[in-house]
This record gives sequence, C-alpha cells and structure tokens, in this order.
Amino acid sequence: MRKMIISCVVFERPTLRYSSCRQHHVFAVKKDFSTTCGSGNRKKRTTPPPKSSIDSTITKNFTQNDISRYMKAWEVPVGASSKSQSTRIQEEDAVPLFQSCCKAKTWKPVLSSKQKEADKALTAISSWFNPHRFQNLLKIIENHTVQHLLPNGYPQSVHPAYKRYTVYSFLGNTASTITMILSTQSLLLAVGVGQQTAAPISATLNWILKDGIGQFGGILFASKISSSSTNSIDADPKKWRMVSSLAMDCAMMIEVTTCAFPHYFVYIASAANIGKNIAFLTASASRAKLHQCLSSLQHSQVVDNLGDITGKATSQSILASLLGTAIGMGLSPYLLNDLFSLGVGCMALSCVNQFCTYQSLKTIPLRSLNRQRLMLLLKVYFQGISASASDMKKENQEHAMDALSPERICELESVIPLFSQDDDDSSTWLQIGCGLSMIAPNGAEELSHLHNPSEKYVLSCRSNLGGNFDSSVIASPPIVYLTFVHDAKNVDILRGAFQAFTIMELSKGHLPRRNSRVHHGTEEDSTDLTKCSHVFMKEHFHDFQESISSAGWNLDDGVKIMLESETSKRFKFDSL
Repeated sequence: MRKMIISCVVFERPTLRYSSCRQHHVFAVKKDFSTTCGSGNRKKRTTPPPKSSIDSTITKNFTQNDISRYMKAWEVPVGASSKSQSTRIQEEDAVPLFQSCCKAKTWKPVLSSKQKEADKALTAISSWFNPHRFQNLLKIIENHTVQHLLPNGYPQSVHPAYKRYTVYSFLGNTASTITMILSTQSLLLAVGVGQQTAAPISATLNWILKDGIGQFGGILFASKISSSSTNSIDADPKKWRMVSSLAMDCAMMIEVTTCAFPHYFVYIASAANIGKNIAFLTASASRAKLHQCLSSLQHSQVVDNLGDITGKATSQSILASLLGTAIGMGLSPYLLNDLFSLGVGCMALSCVNQFCTYQSLKTIPLRSLNRQRLMLLLKVYFQGISASASDMKKENQEHAMDALSPERICELESVIPLFSQDDDDSSTWLQIGCGLSMIAPNGAEELSHLHNPSEKYVLSCRSNLGGNFDSSVIASPPIVYLTFVHDAKNVDILRGAFQAFTIMELSKGHLPRRNSRVHHGTEEDSTDLTKCSHVFMKEHFHDFQESISSAGWNLDDGVKIMLESETSKRFKFDSL
C-alpha cells in the first residue's frame, strides 16, 4: 500500500472557507502523537490517551493562535519532495485540501477550483428549475401578454366570458390557418407551380380569375342579407359567426380537391373563393356585435373600450396566424404527397376549428332579444309562475332572476345554423307578420273583434286543421297569428309575444283557466283563449318586464327586438 504522510502548511492569517460536505476521513491534529514531515525517521506512535485527557491537553498547551496555525492541511502523497512540490501541487489542485471546522475538532474537505466551477454550473442549472424563478418568468410573460394581447385594464374591463372566448378563438384560428396553408399549397400545385411545363401567364390569369369571381359572389351574398329581419347579423350574430366558420372550412376543403382535378382549376377555385368571401364578410360583421357584448360587464354595465377589444382581437388573430403558418409549413411535406392523408388532415383540423368556434360562442351572453332568446325567456318565466305566487316572490326570487339572466339563456341558446333547441318550437305554432287574409279572412268585421284598440298588435288563433280553435276539444295545438301595428315599440312587441305564448300554455293545460273580466267590464267565457290570454297578460306582463330588465336584458327602443322576417307585414288602420 502507498504510504501517506500529513504535510502541514502554516498560514499567518488563515481564512475559513466553507463548501458542500462530502464523505471523507476525519483527522485530528494532536501535539503528543503528531507525525514529522519529510522522509526522516518517524517517532514510534504511543498509545493515545483517552479523549477527555487529549481535550484537556490541547486546552492547556495551545492558545487560540496556536490552534489557528493548523486550520488547513493538505494530504500530500509519500514521495512529494518538500514545500515547493507541495505548493505546486496545491496550485494545480491535485491534492485534497481539508479545513478545520467546529473549533478544530473535525475536518471538512474544501473543493478545488475545478470542483467549484462544476458546482457553480450545477447551481446555475438548478437555479433555472427553481419554482420561484419560473413564477417570476411566468409573471413577466403574463405582463407582456396583457400589455400587447389583452385589453387595457384586463380582467376588470371586460366581461367574465372574455377569457374563455379568447382561448377558444385562438385555438380555432390556429387550426384554420393550418388548413389554409395546406389548401393554398394544393392550389399552387394544381395551377402548376414548380412544374417545368407550367405557363406563368396562364397560371396568373387563372389565379386572378378565381379571385374576381369569388369577390363578386361575396358582394351578391352581402346584398341578400337584410338588416331588419330575424335572420340578420345584428339579430343573431352567433349563428352568422358559425356560418362564417363553416363556409371557410368548406371552401378550404374544396380547394384541396383541386390537386385531383387540375383541369377544372378555375371552376373549383372560384367556388371555393366565393365561400371564402362569404366567410370573411360574415365574420367581420358578426365580430363587431360579439365584441360589443364582451365590452359590457355583468348586470349591463357598459365599458367604453370596444375599440381596444377589437384591436387586441386583431393582434391575437395575427399571432394565431403566425403559429398556424409555422405548423402548416412543418406538416406540408408529410401531407401533400398523399391526397388521402391531406384530406384526412384537413378534415381533422376543420373539426377542431368548428369545436373551438362553437365553444367560444357559447360563452358570450347577448343582451338583445331575438325570437329564440325571447321564447326561451318566456318558457323559463312561465315555468316559474306555474308555482304559487307567494313562493315565487319570497323563496325562489333569486333563483328565478338567475334563470332569466343572459348568461343562463346563453347556455340554452342554439348557435348552429338551421338548427334550434328543442325548447324553442315556436316556428311550429307562431307566425309573426301575417297579412290580413290570414289574420282576418272574413273581412273588417272580424278584424274589429280581434284588434284591441289599447294594443299595438292584432292576434288570432285557429286550429291548424282550419277554422276557429275550439278549446273544449283539443285535437291539435292551435296556430297563433300575430301582426304588429306600424308604430309598435319594443314594449308592444313584448306584450304581443307574451300573449301569444300564454295562448299556447293555456291550450296545453299548463295554466289554469278561470272566468275573468276583460278590460271593458263584461264577463267573458273562459274558453275564449284570445281574451283569456289577454287578461293573463295584463296581470303578469309588468312583472315579466321588470324581471328581465333587472336581469340585464336591453329593452331600450334604440335596440330593436327582432321577431319579424324580411317578408313580415305590419298594419296601419284608418277610417273611411
């Protein structure tokens, strides 16, 4: 075995250094049995006295200055010459250094410079995985994100649904951009880009032609959208936003097929471009209405930051487009070589886009009334008043108010085009804006009985089998015809819809029938649904109006309640 000696190096003013402890031998320097340095003869080791005796000896024979002379010691291999060799080895960090600690009773190894560098590297790496550092980094990223991508004062300045809407919109825009990159590359391949036989002039003309036809189709579509009907973008922006998303995805799927039919490029690409222009038009028009809803806080409190929300939404869309472009360029080499793989990939991305768009729209509570939302409100309200009036006003008042809120109706509302919720079946029994021949086919005398001079609407109900509705024999539900007078306001529209819904509830037996006195004081038969429903409407309409107004619905005349279609009619009366 290699022999080892202990070489003691004396320092005038030693400085204590501390580092990570490792598993080493523990040395004790004792005066009575220490070892002589060098290669000479060594004293024979005597039997060490007990520990208590050693401690007392050190205390007696050594002062604090004497002990400090032995605070550092190097383990030098046997054969190392002398002080110069020890100094060289020390400088090269080839010899372990031990440092005394705990009042010179134990030894602690000191790291070499190389070990210190490695330890510093490990410390720096571990510091990056420090949870506090990650929290600070996330806070910095969040601050920059809020500054550049979110409205000023977020989240206090926007509706609580803004966060979910933004997240789903970002994911949907990213998926849509990926699909657009793939479909655009399909168009370029179909037009002949990258092929030696392609004619640049012909390709350019085809591209311009398909753009021109698509833009012309978008203009025609915009001219067909009425701004004063139940199908207008202002009346139902959610459904038109879904129309935009569906049109865009269908257009891009059509563009993908141009690779399989390059000879029909102009026809296929033009049809796809018409769909794209329809998507752009409806998206830009409906987005403004949706952003207006997001600029309102709960309980109809409005914050004047519509421009800020719109600008930040544009920034979010650009960021999603950049991310989608990068992902699309990365996927294109793997999908463009196989038309089947390309079609499956685009279909999957389209499904992701549709799902995200649907989820984002389900979070936005619109505060204006259209036909679907008004029918849902009436259904919820009539479910509440089917209980006793005392319970409604005392115990269930808060629950009923929450059920009538725009946030609750938003969950029940359907946003898919051409589909409506099962709760809204008004299209089967209610016709609004009918002509005179449908309201009063028997002439002015019948019209005079149907119209109440105190109301700004005319209402009648008949069986769908023809003839007046007989409430005593319910073979089929009645059809209610409702037409408003030319100067009817929002409150008149609500009164007419309330009475029409009351007729349907009475015919189904959901409301009790009772004899009542109508407005002119004569007693009427309870089987006359029109007059009985009018009495019920007069008793409960004020409570309904106050309830939905307190819940946050906008009933001002400046915001029109759109129940009529572009073909609906209104009446204007005059005497001869």
